[in-house]
Amino acid sequence: MLATKLRFYFCAEPKGEMGVCGEATAAAYEQKKPKLTFLCNGARLMGGFRPNEILVAIPTQEFNALSGRIENLLKTGGSLCGCQVSDIPKEMVIAFSEAGFEKGADYFFGKVDSHQVRIYLNKDETGRIRQITFYLPVKGAEEIKVEPPFQSRRRGNWTDIYAVFDIEELGINLYTGKNMEQVFRTLVRKAIGR
Repeated sequence: MLATKLRFYFCAEPKGEMGVCGEATAAAYEQKKPKLTFLCNGARLMGGFRPNEILVAIPTQEFNALSGRIENLLKTGGSLCGCQVSDIPKEMVIAFSEAGFEKGADYFFGKVDSHQVRIYLNKDETGRIRQITFYLPVKGAEEIKVEPPFQSRRRGNWTDIYAVFDIEELGINLYTGKNMEQVFRTLVRKAIGR
């Protein structure tokens, strides 16, 4: 499991002096282990460290390995603890990306005709994605009246417009992106009454 590979054992041996240079930098270099220091007075006064800050020193070889692991995790949707934070298929992420959307934790977000749009993927009881929730926040003082299937709710100076749609009925393919941009543009126009 990835969590085991990333486990660091920090060794804190505060001496009250030489926080940055001795306790962190030199010790991490010589012992080739990550170090944690609560810093010394000199570091706080002269180095500009604030009272609520601590310092972690990671040897170069450990840092480079960690950097590579983080890059791989970002490509696969994983997390540092080894949990899978997203089970959205890679092809779907690419299709949304090509349509101008970015991936959030469990949804996609992007602009359609200058409007911010979020697309949530709804799973059925078997775990298959068969519907999407189309979500359009609109800023403004007045409430926007919507027609079914859209619904709206006020949230401060915003009106949230949303609706759930069957993917097949929309005629889009979430894996290839077929008709995606066109359908989302049509939904925005219908949602705001244009």
